[in-house]
Amino acid sequence: MHIRRSLAALLCAMPLSAIATNAGVTARMPNPHPKALPALVSLLLESTATYSISATVSGLGGGKAVVLQNSNNDQLSFSANTVKPFAIKLAAGANYTITVKTQPSGQTCSVAHGSGIMPSSNVNNVTLTCMNNGGTSPKLLTFLDFENTPQPVGSSSYPGWTIGAQGGGTVQVSTDTSQNHQGSKGSLKAIYPLGAMGMYAWAEFDLVPTNTRDIYVEFDVKIPSDSNGNIPGSAKFFKIFGQNVGQYKYANTTFGLSGDQGQVGRLTYIGFGDGFDDGVTRNIENDIGNVILLGGDYPQWIGRSYTQGATVYNKGTDFSAWNNTWHHFKAHAKFNTAHYDYNTNTCLNEINDGEYYLEIDGVKYVDAKGLFNRHCSNYPIDHVKFFDWGGGNSGLFTIYLDNIRVSTGGFMP
Repeated sequence: MHIRRSLAALLCAMPLSAIATNAGVTARMPNPHPKALPALVSLLLESTATYSISATVSGLGGGKAVVLQNSNNDQLSFSANTVKPFAIKLAAGANYTITVKTQPSGQTCSVAHGSGIMPSSNVNNVTLTCMNNGGTSPKLLTFLDFENTPQPVGSSSYPGWTIGAQGGGTVQVSTDTSQNHQGSKGSLKAIYPLGAMGMYAWAEFDLVPTNTRDIYVEFDVKIPSDSNGNIPGSAKFFKIFGQNVGQYKYANTTFGLSGDQGQVGRLTYIGFGDGFDDGVTRNIENDIGNVILLGGDYPQWIGRSYTQGATVYNKGTDFSAWNNTWHHFKAHAKFNTAHYDYNTNTCLNEINDGEYYLEIDGVKYVDAKGLFNRHCSNYPIDHVKFFDWGGGNSGLFTIYLDNIRVSTGGFMP
């Protein structure tokens, strides 16, 4: 930078005729109008500008290392999942191709967005994803079938779980085999009172030790109808919370049962926040700031990833066929990749690779990829939560749960 400034000072002090001579131009040139020289200096300096290429690594195993190489032989080593720039900067218009020079032991890493022509700006979208050789096997974190414990009391009843109720709501393990899943000895049962919506019941599993942004959940659920055949209430039902860390708040996703007139009790949406941040509007934790509607309406409501290559499959209809029977759910949520400098409060890099998947009774209802679904500063997942905010719209509102599996790396076989 100091060399460029010295060059600018020198050029401004020289007559244009001398600049032309030093550049190899022998023709005599008149001195320009004073306002023309700064433009020439700016043009000459712009031609010397260079820009960086940064790569983001994810999935690299502990104690492992991977080496990237650009087509100009510039190498970049990683020993942790982070973002780094290549040492050699390139001028606009230069070609670049990023490849893996050395793979980590026991893993295979692949590059995305690794080649192109250098723009007049830094390149920050190169990503390297590492996977264990032979694929990633699903890992079961918890399984609850409620067969052995008659009544959950606090968080000690089931390791990693916190189950409770307040304000007139109740949570207990039902021993009514006529209502329980396939006549089992126990199913978890939450009852919401009639009246204002509130936090009446919860069952949540702690995921902080897992340090993940990618989770798979499978469970059986039944929501009984009232005497008129209607679902009498609504709830946020199933949620995924990020870790709540001070000013950075938390990522927040809801698979929600509608309370809107004519849709009460229907599973209608997946709500989240796309992390939009222009310095004034900051979508840090909103769980319904952006929405995927199961019916397929308003696709632009997914937010900023709508124009950046997101693909969203919708079945085209809500789920409302509760029919006093049990239903099997599979849900997957992955928060998008991002790297944030908490010292300078700066987003270094973010990629729209967030995902949602919802399957009910073997039928796919949502399959969404390429999403922004968190703020750059949000931390990994804190917990998954069932029941949550809700209430009875026209009477007592009951939800049964059973056979809850939470896993990483895929659904359990």
